Amino acid sequence: MENEINFKEVVYLLNRNKVIIIIAILLGLASVLTWFFLSPKVYMGVMTIEIGKLDGKVIENPLDVVEKINVLSLDNLLKLSASNPDNTNIIKIVLSTKDEKSAYSSLEKISNNILQSHNKKIDDLKNNLSPDINEIKKDISYLLNRGQDIVQLQLRLYNLQDTENNFENYYNQTIVLQKNFFQKKVNLTINLVFGGMLGLFLGLVFVFSKEYFLKRRQNV
Repeated sequence: MENEINFKEVVYLLNRNKVIIIIAILLGLASVLTWFFLSPKVYMGVMTIEIGKLDGKVIENPLDVVEKINVLSLDNLLKLSASNPDNTNIIKIVLSTKDEKSAYSSLEKISNNILQSHNKKIDDLKNNLSPDINEIKKDISYLLNRGQDIVQLQLRLYNLQDTENNFENYYNQTIVLQKNFFQKKVNLTINLVFGGMLGLFLGLVFVFSKEYFLKRRQNV
């Protein structure tokens, strides 16, 4: 019986304060709409890069590339993250900015930096062969003047020159597989439901709190 009375009191209380509850719900909805229309647009950029290989080995450890990207500081970026799926030479990069142009330029800068870095590694490997090639040429010239056999040195020279020429095939092995830009969408319906529920909750808290303090004052 007491529960029934309490339930009737609650229904009466809610009905008596329904205007306050409705206003609280409307305020919650209005807050969501204000945020939706006034908050700045967010643009997303997603890029997938495949790290090139040199003689069957990746030019650079993908985890090292991920680490370098995650510590980058680029203008107008809201968020930047890179990841590497296990046991692959794939890098996935996701970033968000306040304008579409920044999203595009940031991804371009990241991909160019990676490609240039990897091409430089190939340059360094190629340049390391030059001293050996020059030294062998000197030895061949010296032996020729003395009328000695140069077959072994000539074979070694051919092998080194062939390796040097093959390096040309390794440039630009790191490639961009995918690059997308889009505006981040906000689900207005879900946010309105959330705003309405939050307004309802705050309205109920206010009504019951007000009723509690009124009764407490009457009992003093």
